[in-house]
Amino acid sequence: MFATRLKRRLFSRPALTTAILFGLGASPPGHTQQAASGGLEEIIVSARLRKEAVTETPTVVTAVTGEMLEQNGITDIKALAAIVPNIHIAPNFLTDVIYIRGIGNPGTNVGFEQQVGLFIDGVYYGNGNWINGGYIDVDSVEVLEGPQGVYFGKNTIAGAFNIKTHDPTGTWQGYVKAGYEAVADERYTEGAVSGPLTDSLGVRLVARGMAQEGWAKADTSGTSEPGDNDKLLRLTLALTQSEDFDANFKTQFEEFRNNGPTATSILLHCGGRNNTPAPLIRFLQGGSASCALNTNIPTVQYTHIGKAYVDEPSYTTALTMHWRNNYGELTSVTGLNRYGYYSIGLQNYSSFDGIDGYNTNSNLSVSEELRYQTKLDYPVNFLGGVYVQHSAFDNHSDPILFPIAQQGAIFTVAKHVHQDDTSKSAFGEGQWKIIDSLELDVAGRMTWEDKTAVWVEDSVAPLAAAQAAYGPAGVAINPGGVSNYNFSPQAILTWKPDTDVMAYVSYRTGFLAGGYNLTTFASPRTAPSTLVFGEEKVKGGEIGTKFYLFERAVQVSADTYYYSYAGLQENVFNPQAITYSVQNAAQSVDKGVELSGVGKLGGGFKLSGNIAYNNSTFENYVGVCLPAYAAHPGVGPCNIRAPNGSYTESFAGVHTSFAPLWAGRVQLDYSADIAADTTLRAALAGNFSDKYIVGDVFNQYGWVRIDANLAVDYGAWTTALIGRNLGDVLSCGESQARPLTSSPQELRCVVDRGREVRLEASYRF
Repeated sequence: MFATRLKRRLFSRPALTTAILFGLGASPPGHTQQAASGGLEEIIVSARLRKEAVTETPTVVTAVTGEMLEQNGITDIKALAAIVPNIHIAPNFLTDVIYIRGIGNPGTNVGFEQQVGLFIDGVYYGNGNWINGGYIDVDSVEVLEGPQGVYFGKNTIAGAFNIKTHDPTGTWQGYVKAGYEAVADERYTEGAVSGPLTDSLGVRLVARGMAQEGWAKADTSGTSEPGDNDKLLRLTLALTQSEDFDANFKTQFEEFRNNGPTATSILLHCGGRNNTPAPLIRFLQGGSASCALNTNIPTVQYTHIGKAYVDEPSYTTALTMHWRNNYGELTSVTGLNRYGYYSIGLQNYSSFDGIDGYNTNSNLSVSEELRYQTKLDYPVNFLGGVYVQHSAFDNHSDPILFPIAQQGAIFTVAKHVHQDDTSKSAFGEGQWKIIDSLELDVAGRMTWEDKTAVWVEDSVAPLAAAQAAYGPAGVAINPGGVSNYNFSPQAILTWKPDTDVMAYVSYRTGFLAGGYNLTTFASPRTAPSTLVFGEEKVKGGEIGTKFYLFERAVQVSADTYYYSYAGLQENVFNPQAITYSVQNAAQSVDKGVELSGVGKLGGGFKLSGNIAYNNSTFENYVGVCLPAYAAHPGVGPCNIRAPNGSYTESFAGVHTSFAPLWAGRVQLDYSADIAADTTLRAALAGNFSDKYIVGDVFNQYGWVRIDANLAVDYGAWTTALIGRNLGDVLSCGESQARPLTSSPQELRCVVDRGREVRLEASYRF
């Protein structure tokens, strides 16, 4: 049974000596250019909005090619965390959970926006559930660590993902692929066709279909979870009229669906009042939780609504245009994206089957960026631009809370909220080449962001504590507008004594706008000012170096960083009133060292990897009380009374979530021609993580995971066997403490995917 396996593996701690075996190295590259004979290929990235070699980019960039994603069987962004240390990506009930270096969004409030910016083909994607579904036909992924307040200025105080999909090709070509993953009974097919329609117009069409039963078994029924289903269609048109102008238009439709956001969750330390078994109430079915560790993964629930599911349709477009002249290049990026999130049916939140009903989110976002980069034959050049985005967000929820150990009654609270958000910014950078080997870049971004929101409580059940907290039904609540103004400066000094060595020092800042507490269980509606929270800010810097050795057969990168975050937006839960309140009480410090490298060993072998030391701790944060089994070293007593009436405790000195002190990856690749027109490719990789905290409440022990793949290229055909997490090491992707019960003995854990074994075949034409 899945829960039994989880009990063995979720809490098993690997020997520290095993982790030490994984040394330095670097993640494989993004765009590449042919290297000199015997050397490594040049890695080309656009982390500073212009193409340059990664060894000349003064920031921490992990660039992964589409070939690397394909080799490791990665077709969704959640799995990217398997090959890039220091990041964590997981789905949650309300929004995505994305962290870099221990800074991110816990996914417990739809009013929160991401601290990690997601950019696809130059367009920003935020405030939603964008990580589910497929990421296919990808040209490159750049993971930018640390604040990106100037170049990627929308919500990037922790970092950014810069993803680029493939463009049309100059000749007609394409591919088809079919695969099967045995553990989850997952079937998938995809394909693309690309080529020129005319001398100046190219086209690329990509399609994908995927369905799986599930990689986990529910102990209560034996059903498979999570039951993913995904369909995707993307069209790209590329126009090149001359060397002075080109345009690229991409449009995509996708629909992702599964058995619900908590389909692969389990209960940890469940308990009711006085630490007795809490009721486990099912529609038309009774019972109780055993209060044993890892009791079960909830089965797909059947209610009067029907089978629980999540449906996520999305539509996206991106139009990029370039005009060039003798003085520089003007770039326009226009984006429109729309998504819906429909969660219907019984969703398990604790030791009772807690929420029946539905939750819907929808978001429409339109954006435009104009920027101009000069290319003057002078020591000084300039980058300047403006950015405008407008989004309209709606959330409608109608939960029915089944009997709770503390409350002993059923109640409902249905609401509808609408939010409008307009963000405008202007940014600029002066690039001064002081001497041939020394360059100073001074930049800044000014941002104006305005939000408005209106709530309507459609109904509130007759439960005194909730009635008092939520206010009367049918009354519109308008807490007033939220306006933020911010200037984020940046300065980078880069030294390049020769083509094989560079070093840099940088000062960076960033900003994340405030907003509204849009969670269903937000309190109190009768005091609108408490529904508003303020902005987050970050400042700090990095010192790093990148260099080649042994006639460019080895490339090494090293950096150290220190960042101070103020006003972190955090949720505090009050189980007495069943409400969340948001506060800007948190401050944290993020500091560490990263070392990476890649080298050719000869004989077709290449070794790559990285190791990261990241010490991310709260300086000041008063949060939800933790039970003894989840307490962290240095946490004070649970004796601080919060404004909402619940008792809290200080987290000063405690590590932030998803911030292992040590993490890394090492990979050995082998490639050889074994016959005419036949190539053998193989790879063996190990990922390791020190222990870390999940959702501020759960101590996840460290782990080591092993990946391996084997492929044979025979002419236009490729057959591959891909294994990920072969040891089936399981961990919590997200966790919450006592979400809807008075007991301090309960946690909910959404489990990361376990072992994967894929067999796939592809044909290129």
